[in-house]
Amino acid sequence: MPPRLTSRDQSITAWVARWQPVTGYQVARAFAIHHVIAYRRLATLRKLGYMTSQRPVQELPGIYSVTNHGFGLIGVRARSVRVNPFNLWGDLAIVDQVVADQLDGGTVLSATEVQTQPGIAAQMPTIEAYDEPIWPAAFTVGPPAVATYTAIGPGGLLTLSPKGRTGLLAASRIPEQTRVRLLTDEQVRPALEFAFAQRPEVEIVTVDPHFIGGSHTQ
Repeated sequence: MPPRLTSRDQSITAWVARWQPVTGYQVARAFAIHHVIAYRRLATLRKLGYMTSQRPVQELPGIYSVTNHGFGLIGVRARSVRVNPFNLWGDLAIVDQVVADQLDGGTVLSATEVQTQPGIAAQMPTIEAYDEPIWPAAFTVGPPAVATYTAIGPGGLLTLSPKGRTGLLAASRIPEQTRVRLLTDEQVRPALEFAFAQRPEVEIVTVDPHFIGGSHTQ
């Protein structure tokens, strides 16, 4: 008997499409289901061609993305995903935070959604010289609005260059109604605290790399 598609499978596909790549553990948390059930449904979606999986970083769990066939299932235009193993630690840390915000009842927009919402650019941190928004990896609708960024990688901070995203963020104009949340690891937190010492609207959150995306479950 071929695997049967459920309404939950469609919901899972739609959620993964928004936040991909994601881990099975993150799907389980987001949908408040046992991880065994989550992996079973993801396996079914993979068999039906709606999902693909890979494990590019051995220290992290396997990740799932939606195929073009899967985007057709949910009636959304396909969006290609290029997984950069160096950035995967930060990408999954963002999804962990998104799940936590959603479980707290927050409405969270993805990086793609934020850039297509009319009028929302005014709530973003901005490079004043160019009046250009610094788009976050995720945006929790307020009040207070929270723009979430990541500065975490396998070796810690990705960049503190004045021309890099973190450097630009440290010098940006942040609207009064918006707070900034910056995810990092313990190794480089002191450098970030120094860079953002005069920015009380910026919250630096330490992430344990052993728990990113459910690493502790592997």
